[in-house]
Amino acid sequence: MTYAVVAYVLWGTFPVYFSLLKPASALEIVAERVVWCFAFLVVVLAVRRDWTWLGPTLRDRRRITLIVLAAVVIVANWLTYNFAVNSGQAVEGSLGYFIAPLVTVTIGVVFLKERLRTAQWVAVAIAALAVAVMAAENGHLPWIAVVLAVTFSTYGLIMKFVDTPPVEAVAVGMGAMFVPFAVVLLALQANGSLVLFHANPGTSALLIGAGAVTAVPMVFFSAAAPLAPLTTLGLLQYINPVLQFLFSVTVLNETLSAARWVGFALVWLALAIFVVDGLRSSRRSASTSAVELARP
Repeated sequence: MTYAVVAYVLWGTFPVYFSLLKPASALEIVAERVVWCFAFLVVVLAVRRDWTWLGPTLRDRRRITLIVLAAVVIVANWLTYNFAVNSGQAVEGSLGYFIAPLVTVTIGVVFLKERLRTAQWVAVAIAALAVAVMAAENGHLPWIAVVLAVTFSTYGLIMKFVDTPPVEAVAVGMGAMFVPFAVVLLALQANGSLVLFHANPGTSALLIGAGAVTAVPMVFFSAAAPLAPLTTLGLLQYINPVLQFLFSVTVLNETLSAARWVGFALVWLALAIFVVDGLRSSRRSASTSAVELARP
């Protein structure tokens, strides 16, 4: 669970980083993330000097299919999110990440037959109420929110079945996306809209650094996905939008309506219930294990 928490905390701080990448377009930001993420991971793998995994991975059609599918889904998520932010629809974007945990938990219960404890069901119900409050304020469920929720939840589901170490899995996925998005950068350069190396050095450095910023939480999530129940991953996802909320209020000085304040308060309550229940469950499991070990 620690890996998942780290991944969600890092993802929650992304708005801080990406707000510094203007005037790059949403398409260029995503292309830079893919290209430099792949380059960063290749360097990491080269330093480790272990390529024995590559042959078996490339020959395993099922594994490659899952990794590439996961990469396509997460890149679609990035494109949608950056479009939302750059088109002034960040509120709808944040709503999508509030819906995503509910979709993830639903997938875990319906398709993977995962079970929730009573306290976890209460947390899910409160989180659903929070989403309903915020959706009601908007007056409709926007397509941006739906796409973000479905793609992010689907990515988590796929990664549960990827039997490849995290760094290697993300590297292969980004490798599959490398050529198409390298072509995108070349096209942007050709029409004169590329920001990389044409803006101030600081912005160019941040665009290149987006590769490492993208890779690190993906690696942590890839490590967590096969180990943690999908229901746990789903509820922990609320760390991401909550941190984005704090950034919007404290850094961007955005004002929120009473309905959104109620929604965020409900999310915090759901998270608190989930965390307390998880700690109690861990203590009970530890106590049971200790008793069994003490038996003659």
